[in-house]
Amino acid sequence: MKIRLILIMVPILIGLLLCCSEVKALVEYVGLTCYVKDSLTLEPLANAYVVLIDQNYRISIFRTDDDGKVYISLEPGRYILIFLHDLPDTPGMDYVPARFDVEVKVEDVGKKWNAEVLLLPGATVILRGNIEYIGGSYGGYYMVKVLEPLTMSPPSPPGGNATPILTYGSTRLESVLLRRALPKVFKTIDMVVVPAKTDVVLLFHAYVYDERTEYLYRILKFTLDTQGKPINLNQGAMIKLDYTKQAITQVLDVVLSDVDYVRDLLVRAENEGFYVAAEREDLLRAESLIRLAQGKIEEGDYESAVSLLSEAYIMTRHALVRRLNYMYAVAMASAYILPAFLSFFAITMAFFLFEEDRRKALTFLIAYIISIVAFYYVYPGFRLIINLGKFLDFGMVTTASLLLFLALVFVLPRVFKEPTLPGEVSRMAVLTITFSVAKRYAKRRRLRCIITVFTIALLIWAFTVLTSISTVYGLTVTKLPTPAREVRVLVMRNLVENTPYPLPYYDIPWLTRFLNLTFLAPIAYNYPSATPVLAANLRGRSLEFMGVIAIKPSCEAKLIGLNELVVEGRYPIDEDKHFIMISRSFAEEHGVRLGDVLELWLQRGTIRVASLGKVKVVAILDDGALDNLKDLDGVPYLPMKLIGGKVEPCDPSEVVIINIDLLLERILPVLERGGALPTLAEIISLYRIAFGIEGDLDTYRDVARSIVYLKGYSVSIIYDGVAEKLCLGSKVEIRGYVPMMVP
Repeated sequence: MKIRLILIMVPILIGLLLCCSEVKALVEYVGLTCYVKDSLTLEPLANAYVVLIDQNYRISIFRTDDDGKVYISLEPGRYILIFLHDLPDTPGMDYVPARFDVEVKVEDVGKKWNAEVLLLPGATVILRGNIEYIGGSYGGYYMVKVLEPLTMSPPSPPGGNATPILTYGSTRLESVLLRRALPKVFKTIDMVVVPAKTDVVLLFHAYVYDERTEYLYRILKFTLDTQGKPINLNQGAMIKLDYTKQAITQVLDVVLSDVDYVRDLLVRAENEGFYVAAEREDLLRAESLIRLAQGKIEEGDYESAVSLLSEAYIMTRHALVRRLNYMYAVAMASAYILPAFLSFFAITMAFFLFEEDRRKALTFLIAYIISIVAFYYVYPGFRLIINLGKFLDFGMVTTASLLLFLALVFVLPRVFKEPTLPGEVSRMAVLTITFSVAKRYAKRRRLRCIITVFTIALLIWAFTVLTSISTVYGLTVTKLPTPAREVRVLVMRNLVENTPYPLPYYDIPWLTRFLNLTFLAPIAYNYPSATPVLAANLRGRSLEFMGVIAIKPSCEAKLIGLNELVVEGRYPIDEDKHFIMISRSFAEEHGVRLGDVLELWLQRGTIRVASLGKVKVVAILDDGALDNLKDLDGVPYLPMKLIGGKVEPCDPSEVVIINIDLLLERILPVLERGGALPTLAEIISLYRIAFGIEGDLDTYRDVARSIVYLKGYSVSIIYDGVAEKLCLGSKVEIRGYVPMMVP
């Protein structure tokens, strides 16, 4: 009986579950039917793409049928639908994509919705160009708006439920999602689809990091057209526009604003009493550099223009601003010290003119007060202190100087008296007698004394006024030891107070884009660590290394003779991508032989985070030679490690050498796509880029100077025995000084 009941109830329960699930399926969705049409002819568009993005940014792709219709079931939530249509026989997009935002609420479940989507006929503009921002950096984030040239507003929408997408760029969600969903249709993130047979212009917004602003970023805006005329294309057409000239023109305007900013600072300094003639000369020089850059832009020589603008920026925002700040700091510091000297001068004049204590004291007070008042109007440091609200501090200093030397007027003569009885004379008494005799002689020879004092004062004033000795910030050139090899190479590093910092990987495509290189030799090291950064598996054993050097073999053999360090095996060639070189001591200690295959892993602490694949041991190097090896610019060749919080070079037995292509083949494609760098780029970084160019020594110096001003890097020049390093730094500068002989 129980079995029969179970057999009856099971089908009933299954049927109820199926009914509930069917009812649930019926009530959980909203049915959306979209009709996609041409906005001009109202003809249905078959095989149009419909990209559905839910609130979690999951993407689904649908196609319209022959009637231009597509049916989509939507659960409660927020959605973005993007419609686009492209014909395969045209070079560009045939219709402007349109966006339709949908919100499905719980109370809408079970409803049927219809939407009419009208697509504008369109054409494609591919944007190309480079933005080299002076005084910051451009990270590739931009936005482009399609606008009508007369009103500078978006073209009128065609109607329907969807809105044409007329804003594109790497910061726009639509461009990013279309590129991800339909890479074969929306072929590049730099694509802009404009209405066909319509006059439009493009308004470009570039978001740059700017070290000048409090908000750390600035927006560069400029319009793009076709040689001064609005863009007007046929349906399905495609053109390419280069925005480099417009971008660098905007950068030129920014550097011009730097000149105006510094000019205002100079006017303010002059109003406060500073002598800034030398600074005005430098400002005029910066303006001439900007004018030269403007001419280079018109000629299409953008590289030279960027170099000139970089030099003008360094001269204004760095050198001149630092010099003015230095002048203000010195003036304020001196204002606290000068009252003591003025007090000493006043008491000296009192002693020089009178013998009676009462007259000395009165003369001292009058001379001191007159000196303080005169210097308040003449010396800017006094006014700066008072304007900054430090009047109390200044008053305490002046009062202390007054009381100290006023006390000396009465105390000093009573402590160190002139001897009246014969006997041994103390040293202080001798000093007092000497000054007393000198004063009496000066009174007898008053004219000669006045001429001598005036001449000495005149020379001191002339040196002080006409000569400026200060620490300035600018380009410095340092001679390097002559290298053993006669090569022609530029060595680029990122040094901050002689401490090496990583170079960004995008400097490699940047160099290849702007210079005609004869060779490129980057070196990547691991970031200094207290734990091993590389692990290797060999015959069931785990080996660890503190340091990694990634090189291009042929270049290192040519530049520093790395191939001469091989004691066993063969030196690899560039095509040997999966090689490894180790030291002799490591090979002997761990039993590693030539031909062994190791599987390499980058690690943080004890966690393996990125695989470098399998490599083959092709060479064993001499430990002593590797330990003593120096790079072209004299920097130690071995990577660094942390020991007790201090950075020290790794031992040769702790280092392996691999091919840098193992890294670049994974990093450079990501840079081109604008994605996030892989984890291995955080462990192994570029620390040196050596490269060669065509040209003489002056050409090498010009390129090095341009890189120093543009990037702020240190660049060493090695050219047939000539070795020098160019970088930005501080130096002592003397202006107006001429060696002279005074009779």
